[in-house]
Amino acid sequence: MVANVVEELAYRDRKLVFKDRLHAGELLADKIRPLLAGRYVQLLAVPAGGVPIGYVVAQRLKIQ
Repeated sequence: MVANVVEELAYRDRKLVFKDRLHAGELLADKIRPLLAGRYVQLLAVPAGGVPIGYVVAQRLKIQ
């Protein structure tokens, strides 16, 4: 499997990047949208805080 690392330099060394988990999910969805275009996607969210982020990503990217 090939992996791509996507880094947003504007966020480097910042302590408060996101308002909350929902905001983090919105930014993540916008960032990965071009990488997922036309592909079959399965979204997994880690229960320890990742479910709200996964929910927003699924909503924004229309993943069912």
